[in-house]
Amino acid sequence: MAKDDEEKKIKKLIEESEESERTLRKMMGAQVEEPAAREKPARAIRERSYERQPRPWKPSSRIPKPEKPKRMSSEGGHKKLKVIIAIVVIIGIIALVPMFVLPRGMVAPAGNNIVKLEPYPATVGAGEQLRVDIVAEDVDDVVGVQASITYDPALFSYDRVEEGTFLKEDDNVPTLMLDVIDATQPGRVSDIMLVRLGNPGTSGSGTIASVYLTAISPGNADFGMDIILVGDSTVSLIPVTSFNTTVTVT
Repeated sequence: MAKDDEEKKIKKLIEESEESERTLRKMMGAQVEEPAAREKPARAIRERSYERQPRPWKPSSRIPKPEKPKRMSSEGGHKKLKVIIAIVVIIGIIALVPMFVLPRGMVAPAGNNIVKLEPYPATVGAGEQLRVDIVAEDVDDVVGVQASITYDPALFSYDRVEEGTFLKEDDNVPTLMLDVIDATQPGRVSDIMLVRLGNPGTSGSGTIASVYLTAISPGNADFGMDIILVGDSTVSLIPVTSFNTTVTVT
């Protein structure tokens, strides 16, 4: 009996010692391993060894075809070139000193380098259409023109502007009428701009552009040019003399 009691005491002391060790390790932040958990690390290592490994990268046998370079349309390129040339010429003309324009109602004397307004017809009835031509007379080497026309908005309403044939003359050189015409202000048609796309410029006489209007009320209407700039192939201004016109609405 004494021997059994002694073995129980020893066993109890061992259990208390293990319990104390576990308690001390918990207090120090260490993880207490249960007897069954001692086999987990080895088993985890074995399980990880059987995990599926990533497949090595292999280059794709399908290689994308390089895109073919886009071909620019020659027509679009020509249009852009025309616009650039026109803008350069117009800017060069406008950047120079303005022309001397006769006051409204004065008639230009006979001579060279004349730009004038010619109405067709000179007398119109209310509701009828009027054409006023911007005409060049005895000019040399013209490649660009800018004009602004004034009229009486109480007697006429603006319709449109059409390009004349003068700048196309001499080998039928292509021309460009810039889409910048401003007729929003009653009684004024601004920025009528035309360019000859070729050298040398045209010479002689002819119609630069035509302004179309509709008569709306009887009376005498004055038509004038408050701006008229004419440029040559060296991007220099040509001194011109201009004169205006009067139209009767019946």
